[in-house]
Amino acid sequence: MTRRTATWALIGLLAAGCATNDQAPLGGSTEAIEPQPASFVVWVAGEPRPIETKTVTFRDPGGYDAYLETCHFDPSQVLPKRPSAGCDTVKRYRARPGGEDGMSPTEIRERIHQFVLHYDVCITSRRCFEVLHDLRGLSVHFMLDLDGTLYQTLDLAERARHAGFANDASIGIEIAHPGAFPPGNESWRKYYRDDADGRRVIDPPAKLGPPEGGPFVLARQEDFRGVINGSPYVMADFTEGQYRALEALVDFLCREFPRLRREAPRAADGTISPDFLGRDAGESFEGILGHWHVSERKQDPGPAMDWDRILRTSPLHGGISGSSASPANSP
Repeated sequence: MTRRTATWALIGLLAAGCATNDQAPLGGSTEAIEPQPASFVVWVAGEPRPIETKTVTFRDPGGYDAYLETCHFDPSQVLPKRPSAGCDTVKRYRARPGGEDGMSPTEIRERIHQFVLHYDVCITSRRCFEVLHDLRGLSVHFMLDLDGTLYQTLDLAERARHAGFANDASIGIEIAHPGAFPPGNESWRKYYRDDADGRRVIDPPAKLGPPEGGPFVLARQEDFRGVINGSPYVMADFTEGQYRALEALVDFLCREFPRLRREAPRAADGTISPDFLGRDAGESFEGILGHWHVSERKQDPGPAMDWDRILRTSPLHGGISGSSASPANSP
């Protein structure tokens, strides 16, 4: 299948993410993705742990399995088709340091202390897994689709390839979204429109394999602008379904992993830091990070991320509201 040069240039730029591309997935489907059998568990060191949002795990029918040692959409192809540096291997993940012979639930809970947020630039989780697994040889623990379905592709005991030096002690998530762009680049707007009630929705083409039930209503209607790692960006918000699932996942991770604090890096004025932390601070931080905090070349999850919302314990999921954070964004 022919791919535009510009598309692959963007994939190279994003390295550990996906590329905006309207072409059909390699599997050839142009159908909307039917709802998959949902569970309400996350796998941690071989144990199914309860979570208060629907999940489709690598063990479930219709799930995405990053343990697969062939391409997902083309099983006749073993190695990734356009691998990132060092990722030309049948395994798209590896054991965490010290876990080559396996890790107990207690050991893994003591090891993990970071949760790294990405947007996928692929717009759908189906396309995201194709790019990560089949093309780039990368991996991530979770993908969050437009409808709020949370896909788990690896046990959290595994070291996924998603955030460079932060991989050893982190869990990663790719949130379905077109991404953030420099002001003046209007290409992303084609995925959005207003519905009959005047609400802003995201409505990707069928060839990207969106889940059923669309179009999907955004949590907030305006554009969001911000400067991240020294460059300005603009983007639309995530969907309401995505935020609700993300709230539940943050609740779960902070409960399961004692070192993973419900906090993000702060600037001197108390807002979320918009800058790369540097390697030492990036490795030692205990809490929730944007991809930009651990890579000076990155800007995801972008200026629209509602840090206030995800950093407070969610009453929707049985929590008690706690202190909130000022988001590093502006409409």
